[in-house]
Amino acid sequence: MYLNIVFLPLVGSFICGIFGSKVGGRGAGFITFGCVLVSLFLSFFAFYEVGFNMSPCYLKMLA
Repeated sequence: MYLNIVFLPLVGSFICGIFGSKVGGRGAGFITFGCVLVSLFLSFFAFYEVGFNMSPCYLKMLA
């Protein structure tokens, strides 16, 4: 979930960069706005979970 917060806007911009001409300007706007909105809600949930419930968060990064 935590990695989705970072990568959803990137994926949305990547999709609109490749398929932007097929979906049009309005469709590209909906795709990017939807990805950013989902990322916003996930970040609110992560803030609530880590900040208020004091649950630790560990992300394993590959070396």
